[in-house]
Amino acid sequence: MKRRRRVEKKNRKYIKLLPILALVLSLCISIGFSAFQETMLIGETVTDIVPIVDARVTNLSSYSSYKSGSLNNLLYEDDSITGEVTLPEEDSTATMIVEVTNLQNAEAGILDIDITSDNDKLDYTIEPGYTKQQKICDDNNPSKCTLGAKKNIYITLKNGENKYDSTDITDSFALDLDFEGYYTITYVNITGTYQNEVMANASLEVDFGVNKPYDVGVTMGVPLIKDTDFTYVNGVLYVSRVIGNTTITGLARTEGCFLVEALQSDNTKGKITAYDTECGLDVAIPLTAHTSTLEGEFDETTCLANYTQEECNSYKASWNNKYSAYMEVQRLGLVSNFAFVESNDTVTIQEIGDHAFSASGINSLDLSVATGLTTIGTGAFAQNNLTTLTIPQNITSMRMYAFHKNNLVNLNLSNAINLTTIPEGAFSYNLLQSINFSNSVTTISKGAFQFNKFTTISIPDSVTTIENSAFILNNLTSVYIGSRIEKIDGTAFKNGEIEYYEHGDTTYGPNAITSVVIDAHENDVDVNSSAFEGFNGTICWLKDDPTCNQNNN
Repeated sequence: MKRRRRVEKKNRKYIKLLPILALVLSLCISIGFSAFQETMLIGETVTDIVPIVDARVTNLSSYSSYKSGSLNNLLYEDDSITGEVTLPEEDSTATMIVEVTNLQNAEAGILDIDITSDNDKLDYTIEPGYTKQQKICDDNNPSKCTLGAKKNIYITLKNGENKYDSTDITDSFALDLDFEGYYTITYVNITGTYQNEVMANASLEVDFGVNKPYDVGVTMGVPLIKDTDFTYVNGVLYVSRVIGNTTITGLARTEGCFLVEALQSDNTKGKITAYDTECGLDVAIPLTAHTSTLEGEFDETTCLANYTQEECNSYKASWNNKYSAYMEVQRLGLVSNFAFVESNDTVTIQEIGDHAFSASGINSLDLSVATGLTTIGTGAFAQNNLTTLTIPQNITSMRMYAFHKNNLVNLNLSNAINLTTIPEGAFSYNLLQSINFSNSVTTISKGAFQFNKFTTISIPDSVTTIENSAFILNNLTSVYIGSRIEKIDGTAFKNGEIEYYEHGDTTYGPNAITSVVIDAHENDVDVNSSAFEGFNGTICWLKDDPTCNQNNN
């Protein structure tokens, strides 16, 4: 067991380190200095070594108290502090000065501090002047962050929120300090200035903003695996743990990713009709693209080795006639010599064609660059893995089932100021819990939001029509509908439907509505008799009785 140092002891003399230094020197001579380089060879792979960081606690003293807080029996080791603290009142505090020293040229800091106590009651704060993951720099020379830098850090102990116990005001505690070094971050083919170093074992998040590359690659001596080691969504890169010097490379847009055809009405505008998932599962729709043609031959031999003749006939017809499932045929490996062959003709992307990205497995979608995009076709992004979505201002038309069967939790339509209709089934079979409508929406079509996870819904004043089954099989308990509503069709908010299992292992529960508030006169609205089927309460018509809402919540 290591011997703990009491706060009154002097710092150990560096001369005591001489035997250790001699041993280290001997080891270096015997095994070679290459063992201390920043990289090492493991098999055929070069990878970074986590740097050895010699930063430690070198002195400790009690500093101040508030409302009779006190510290006793303080002891410290290189990376931990123990003692007893007495906090007689709920807001009592006791502060200590912790001197930390960097004893190696590699710059170091404190990644985290973990506090434990006998009764799990304590919390801590670091006083202004130092924050975690900041370098240890000399108090008297802030630019000196290397060998010998000393920093006084003020750590205050206090009661955790709602954990004060007047019958037990003294607590033993331990503070464990995690000292780490820093790794450099290098950017290649990326414009702008971003975080260029990160503490070892910390996370890294970089928002590229307007300079975002189409895609990125990340290496820490070895390439990382996207969606396992890092994510890149809508221009924000997140690396969960940095364990080596890191290079982030901006990847150019891969040619031949989109099958694009020029519109007959205007050959300067184009429509994306298919996407090659070999280009990745994080999709950014471009502003412009080259028109392209599709090449490939249906491989009947491969098909018959895996499917029945009837199935192969269907797949072949889909491919040859470019039915909606023709890209699925390619994804099944039933097409040889597949390619999108681009021309020299450039068009502005105005439309996403029917089923262009359906069942592609895509994880994210960025529409921000495609400012000429106005139309999203039937089922264009259906049956994917999208979790968030913002529809931009330029979209004027969306067709049926555009985002059917995804994993959307929050939906932002507030920017879509030119979109008037939410089409049939557009966002059905998702996981939606919240939505921000734009004030341009006038119609919510049949089944538009059926099979989601809403518990409350607020329909804006702009909406005049809510069609059949628009919100059935959610988890709705309360509904608010704005002042311009004219028609609510049958089963729009049907209550009490049995639980329904769909979309993997997701369970869609029935509505259990207990409150319906409509900001209109009852005589002005055509409400189908089954619109709120199963709802046993009384609809609150605010224009007829402004006080009824008080009894309807």
